[in-house]
Amino acid sequence: MNGFVALVGRPNVGKSTLFNSLIGEKKSITHTQTGTTLDLIFGEITIKNRVIQLADGPGVFEHFDDVLNSQAQANAIHVFANAALLIFVIDSLLPMTKEDRNILQWLRKQPVPFIAVATKADGKDSNDNIEEASRTIGKEVIPVAALQGRGLHELQIAI
Repeated sequence: MNGFVALVGRPNVGKSTLFNSLIGEKKSITHTQTGTTLDLIFGEITIKNRVIQLADGPGVFEHFDDVLNSQAQANAIHVFANAALLIFVIDSLLPMTKEDRNILQWLRKQPVPFIAVATKADGKDSNDNIEEASRTIGKEVIPVAALQGRGLHELQIAI
């Protein structure tokens, strides 16, 4: 499948919650346990009368001891290379982690453009982490609070 938009990030940054908010239904499972999402899940969003396929997948560039999570990550990375746009998702409540930086390094090597989003950005505590992430990434990071619907319009404009 080509021409889709994919959410890319480490486990538990809020990719599935963001996915569900963008497509307007609870299609992707959300849980605090790392490694819950193993399959690629597709949904549709409509932006300016254009239907866009959106993909949610497992967290990537995280070390897992089990084969199932490792295979899911490898499959997701392979599929993400065919996307039209990647959305790099980070958690605004934490400074960028080593895994976030590994994903950023991978994204910079891809021929696919990417935008950056910081989830869980529903309080002023996130601002410093978002500003630091913007400097590290070298582009604006769009703050979103998916459950509250904040920042979703700005993200759709960026897409």
